[in-house]
Amino acid sequence: MRSRLFILTSLLIFLIWLQNCQLLDRSSSTAGPDSGLVIVLDTGSKSIPEDTVIRIGNKEKSANGLPVVVFKNLPAGDFTLVISAEGFSPYRSVVSAFPDTVNPVIVPLLPALSSDFEYDGGEIKFFDSSMDVLIPPDTFEGLEEGQTLTIRRSHIDVKSDMVFAMPGDFSAADSQGNSVELESFGAFELTALSDGKELQIQEGKTIQVMIPFQGEVEPGQTHATLWSFDETSGKWKEEMEAPLVRRDGRYWVDARIPHLSYWNVDAPIEEQAPIIVRRVRDKNGKVISAPAILAHGLDYNGISHARSHQYGPDGICIQVKRLSRVRLTVRTVLRQGFGEFSREIQSKGPGTCANPTNAVYIDEVEIAPRELGSFLPGTFELPYVERITMNDGQVYLGMIIAQIDDTLIFLTRNRVIRLDKKKMAYQTFL
Repeated sequence: MRSRLFILTSLLIFLIWLQNCQLLDRSSSTAGPDSGLVIVLDTGSKSIPEDTVIRIGNKEKSANGLPVVVFKNLPAGDFTLVISAEGFSPYRSVVSAFPDTVNPVIVPLLPALSSDFEYDGGEIKFFDSSMDVLIPPDTFEGLEEGQTLTIRRSHIDVKSDMVFAMPGDFSAADSQGNSVELESFGAFELTALSDGKELQIQEGKTIQVMIPFQGEVEPGQTHATLWSFDETSGKWKEEMEAPLVRRDGRYWVDARIPHLSYWNVDAPIEEQAPIIVRRVRDKNGKVISAPAILAHGLDYNGISHARSHQYGPDGICIQVKRLSRVRLTVRTVLRQGFGEFSREIQSKGPGTCANPTNAVYIDEVEIAPRELGSFLPGTFELPYVERITMNDGQVYLGMIIAQIDDTLIFLTRNRVIRLDKKKMAYQTFL
């Protein structure tokens, strides 16, 4: 019940803000209600921690226990999004803002397991079905016997929706400094703390971490490549090779990591393919110039985002793996609420956005309204508790959440409606 009240409160705050915003009149296109980003925090069945902090560029806001946080009046460009929430691994990614447009950013936060130890100078180890950790003695700088050591860890199942919880996107720099896109075969995050401060691994020391290899092992393959997440650049960095070990009927990656971070078992995508969306419109046929676009691999573990430099006068381009099946998703926020388009697409290639040979062109997509429960945890349980019938015969299903004089504030599953109480014929409780 407490989680549901948080959700209802956040919907009210966000949607009343949305209805009070003014659309900019433009002859050939329709914009969102303002300029900015709507950050939607998906914590599954858990409540949003009270001290959750979201930062975009140099702007910082507290979530105040709510799953929706709105950043308005952002200048156009790419920004670093950082989210800190107790009980979850830190999140860091790149987001894009556009003039006169509000786009949603859906962030599934990654639950973290924490274990406390009274450090006695010996080794520390723990094992489970998805992640094994062995910490040798004297691994951490400045940690003394008798101090409390907290190990926070998260394993990412890259074949599940939790792949969206990984920081950054799948852009990276290989050992030669070349820009590449990655396909993931497993990932994890590991942090050590004492007295509330993050610890560092001493030079020359490593921690052993083993996770399942979530890919097909090629004939003769004995190792996998590990990449760490560079918080400064926001990209993955190629670090080392780790042996593949056969155990319990499957292969595990046996890594020795020299520093604490997010780590990703990846291989570069050798050939890419562009997908170009030429036109996006709403249900009334008006053009939406700058929606958020992402592609999720269905037959490979990777995600691509269209960044600001890929939006042009002739369309919006996004790069994916060549000859692959992807789920292309287009999202934005209009005055009516959230809108989305989603379709499975087969890519062609080879090619890039800079050299769009063998591109897949989508001439037009239509943004359709989406229920808020599609994005916010728990909203699908929002009950239809009232039926309001107006004098003109119009029927609304939902609940009255406020009354201002003779105006009823009525919440449906995808919007807030202002109803004139004087024009209400009757009310039925379901």
